[in-house]
Amino acid sequence: MEVPTETKFRYDLDPDELKQTEKDLVNEIHKISPNPDVYCVWVQPESRYADIARTHESSHWSYIADIMTDREERSQFLLVVDTRDPVTEGVKRVSRITFAVTDPAAQQKTGMAIVDDVIESDQGLTLEELLDYYSNQGVDLSTCFSVETNIRVEKAARYNGLPLAEIGYLAIFRKIDELRQGRLTCVFATINQDSIDSFKLIGLQAEAMAGRTDLQTPAENGEFDPDFKTVAIPSTDHNLGIFQKIESLGAPILDMK
Repeated sequence: MEVPTETKFRYDLDPDELKQTEKDLVNEIHKISPNPDVYCVWVQPESRYADIARTHESSHWSYIADIMTDREERSQFLLVVDTRDPVTEGVKRVSRITFAVTDPAAQQKTGMAIVDDVIESDQGLTLEELLDYYSNQGVDLSTCFSVETNIRVEKAARYNGLPLAEIGYLAIFRKIDELRQGRLTCVFATINQDSIDSFKLIGLQAEAMAGRTDLQTPAENGEFDPDFKTVAIPSTDHNLGIFQKIESLGAPILDMK
């Protein structure tokens, strides 16, 4: 009887390993689609290509591995890969999304790190209040996910007139449109001024989490980060309409293991 091996998630690829893994990813994309283009590539948490994202995450937040320990299996990773120029081709952006648990009330957590962190930071918002707020909005929190990280790896030329940050968010919003099954749901995200400006550029509407504009974004050692706000992006008709208008400008999406 074969004993299953535990997946080892790597946050510490050295520069040579990172370069080779990225090269392997680009080569695999070339086999799937040889046309020079920008690709939004979804990878599962057990994929070795997910370690590209994890390594970039850890370069920004040394404690990220500890936060994500019990969330790895509910994570998916988006790698925005640019193959338009053979000299500069490679991964330009990486993001992680984490899906909510199936029963937040019973499990006493949402499963989404950025949401749970706010609840646990003693700012006067409880899980019950969060669930009640979104239930009153007609949102089933178990259908939601959060954008935990969204990192620019390298600067790249715009694609169809849009920065690659918007190309990535378009792919992310397509994901929630697949999952919502006609219901109102939300993407939670922690955004800085660059993201706010990006949202304004395309007319995307984001709301303060649980309607609480006073909530701060937790950082390391019990501190708060004044440069970031945790928001909810609801799948309203307005937001869906925004993405439908620019959907034709999006990059091809590849689902890889």
